[in-house]
Amino acid sequence: MSAVYSHDIAPIIEHPDWNPKASFEIHEFKFISKMQKAGFVSVATSHASAFFAMFSKMMLESDIKEVFQWGNLSNGNYAPEALTQLALYPMVGNQLFSNTVQGHTSIENNRVDGIFSKQPEKDNYDLLLFNFNDKQITQQTPEPLNINLIVNSPAGSQFEYRVANIDSSNNIEQQFFADFRKSNLTIQQGGWRKPNVHPTAPINKALSDEGIAVFRKQAHKYPKNNQLFWGKWHTTQSLPTSSKEAATSLVSIKGLIPSFAVQKYEIRQVKN
Repeated sequence: MSAVYSHDIAPIIEHPDWNPKASFEIHEFKFISKMQKAGFVSVATSHASAFFAMFSKMMLESDIKEVFQWGNLSNGNYAPEALTQLALYPMVGNQLFSNTVQGHTSIENNRVDGIFSKQPEKDNYDLLLFNFNDKQITQQTPEPLNINLIVNSPAGSQFEYRVANIDSSNNIEQQFFADFRKSNLTIQQGGWRKPNVHPTAPINKALSDEGIAVFRKQAHKYPKNNQLFWGKWHTTQSLPTSSKEAATSLVSIKGLIPSFAVQKYEIRQVKN
């Protein structure tokens, strides 16, 4: 994202003739795998979910206000990036905090980071984490997480949290690819996949007519991609910090984030 900003955005808003009251549009933004003479091939997998979370962090840190998009819903299913937008929407109006990433990922070139925010006037924290790799697109083992928040509550304060995942396990097209071996074999190998098609391409672009027909018959068996699926609530107590501020403490949460995934964390203080 630093390369995107420096190449596409900074030359405009950092130009000496830029009017700070002006605005410009990143119009009809879409994460794609291929341009065509008439249109494009979009990214239909959770890669697009993770990319949009990473892109959103760059937007927020660079004070970019809006991105206009088209075509985020098809047959009752949200596009992968729209699911990320669904997770982001309740965070609008929150206070944004900077964060640091320490340590090394277990998979080379994985970027694990996130957006950290607090609801105004409440000890409620909303996080959007992502795992993205721009060097390899294959699914790898999950990355361990150790999330640490310094909060304005004394040590021993009770918090509860839950997590919603957006990843390959709840992406309809990736579930279909996992369930039907022929969708991963080329037509020459006796499968359904067209030659020279990007692995993240949607089914209607990636598969033969036979494969598309099977998907249409099976699609009703998969849950719609139109909501977040939350895990159960967990409880934790905040820990003392090295700070002399008695009113601050540390909320520490351990977890795992899959490849090309987004995780929404809702962290709420439990009032006595």
